[in-house]
Amino acid sequence: MSEVTDIQSVAESITTADDLVKIQGLPPNKSFFNTEDHNYLLEGDVPGGISITGERSFLVQGSINGSNSNPSRIHINGDLVVTGNVCYAQIHCRNLHIGGSTQNSRLITSGNIAIDGDLACGKLTLGDYESDRHLIQNLQHEIARFRTDREAIERRIHQDEKRLDRACKTTHTPLNFNIKKIIIHQYGHVRIDLKSIYASLTDRSQEQTESVLLEFFAKGIVGFLARNNRQYIDGNQAREKVFLQILKNLRSLFMLVAQRESIDLQISRAESQVQQLVDSLHSRAPTVSIQGIIIPETQLEFTQPRVQCLDNGEMDFDHGLATIEIQPGREANQYQLLLTDLNGEDCSQELTEAERKNISFRLCEDQIIWAPLSMDEKCVAA
Repeated sequence: MSEVTDIQSVAESITTADDLVKIQGLPPNKSFFNTEDHNYLLEGDVPGGISITGERSFLVQGSINGSNSNPSRIHINGDLVVTGNVCYAQIHCRNLHIGGSTQNSRLITSGNIAIDGDLACGKLTLGDYESDRHLIQNLQHEIARFRTDREAIERRIHQDEKRLDRACKTTHTPLNFNIKKIIIHQYGHVRIDLKSIYASLTDRSQEQTESVLLEFFAKGIVGFLARNNRQYIDGNQAREKVFLQILKNLRSLFMLVAQRESIDLQISRAESQVQQLVDSLHSRAPTVSIQGIIIPETQLEFTQPRVQCLDNGEMDFDHGLATIEIQPGREANQYQLLLTDLNGEDCSQELTEAERKNISFRLCEDQIIWAPLSMDEKCVAA
C-alpha cells in the first residue's frame, strides 16, 4: 500500500481472491467470529462488542461502530479495509485502509495505515513484528527438530554402510556395487550420494520425489547392478538369493539417504525463509497517511525491529521505538508535534492548521519525518 492509495483498488485485491467468502452482516447473538484461512467480505457494519480473528484479509463494506464501554476488536494476519468510519476499535492487522474517519481507536499494524478521513484521539503503532517473530521462532524450532532427526538418520546410515560392506565381502566372488557418482564402495563403506538426483527434483513434491527415487532404484540401480554382477548370480539360485538380500539392504540404505537429503532440503528452505523474514524486518518502512485532518490528542508509534543471531543459532529480538504526539499549540489554529526519536531524544515543532491535513508520517533512520501528501517531506526534528 502506497502513501495515497485508492481504497477501491485495495478492496479489489481482496474481492478478487479465489477463496473469498461473502457475508451480509455478522451472525447474530455471537460476540466472536473467526474467518479462519479465508479472505472475507462483510456487507454491513461491525457492531461494538464483536471480536473478529483470522489468518487472511478482511473487507468491511461499512463502518466499525464500537463504543467506549463496548469496543470492537479485529485481529487478523492479513490486510483490513474498512470503507466507512472506525470508532472505538482495537485493530491489529498487516496493512490498514480506512475510507472514512477514525476516532478513539487503537490501531496496530506491521505495515502501512491509510486514513481517507480525519484521525482523532487515536493511538497508532506501526512496524509491529510479533507475528514475524513467532514465525521465525517456529521455523527455528522446526530446523532444530530437523537437525535432531538428521543426526539419528546419519547414525543409521553409517551403521548400514559398514554392514553392507561386510555383506559384500562374505561372497566368494567379489561383488561390484559401484555406480559412478551415485554408489561408491570403498574404505569399508558402501556410500550412496543422491545430491545430483535431488538437485534435478527441486520442483517436485515430497511424494513425487519419493516415487521417482523408488522407480530409479528399481529400474536403474537394480538393473545396472544385476548386469555388473551377472557372473556371480547366473545359474546359481543360492547366490541369487544372497544377491537379492544384499539388494534389499541396499534399498533400505538408499531410502535412508533419501530421507537425509529430504531433511537437508527442508532445513535449507526453512533457513532461507528465516533469512527472508529477517531481511524484511530490517527493510520495513511503514507509513501513516491521513487525507483528512489529524486532531490533537493523537499519538503515533513507529517500531524498528532489531534481530541478532546468537552463537547457538537462535535469534534475539529487540526493538527501538520512536513516537510523535499531536497537541494543541499555544495559539489558536496552532498545533505542536512532540517527538521522541529512537535514541530517546525529544524535540518539538509547530504545525499550522493547513499542515495538519493531507499529511503522512514515517520513520527515517532514527527519527520520524512528515510530509504533505504527494509533496516534499519535512523533518520533524529541529
